[in-house]
Amino acid sequence: MSDIRKLDPEAALAAGPNKALETPYPLGTEYVARLRRVHPDKPPGELLAYVGKWYLGTVTVTGVGAGAAAIIPNGLVQVPVALADLLTFLETSVLYTLSAAEVHGTDAEDYESRRLLVTVALVGDSTAKTVLKPLIGRTAPYWGRKIV
Repeated sequence: MSDIRKLDPEAALAAGPNKALETPYPLGTEYVARLRRVHPDKPPGELLAYVGKWYLGTVTVTGVGAGAAAIIPNGLVQVPVALADLLTFLETSVLYTLSAAEVHGTDAEDYESRRLLVTVALVGDSTAKTVLKPLIGRTAPYWGRKIV
């Protein structure tokens, strides 16, 4: 019985954002590569329209599901469904952001650039400037080495 591992909430909370940035990136690049194979003559704006339709469809379906579950007057159902809707929305938004970056040719292979890109897209430029100053300090030497 001592082999059973206990859930460490702090470790799970720290690993969550990392996992949220690592998982969607290959999916986004694969999706954009497939769009480019299917529509080789389309400019980036039209490819982004396909990505936008997929994003809106996914967010709409999950929102409708959460709204339907909200009809049930039971907190045991509503809270997990609302949490699942929030997580699905965030993950889909991260995937959309990374796919849009891929459509426009922005290189987001390393974790730090993905983190900066997604944070700016989700929370806005002014918030990102105050929150990400330490991150920019760590990323600048990396980009300096890449440029040189």
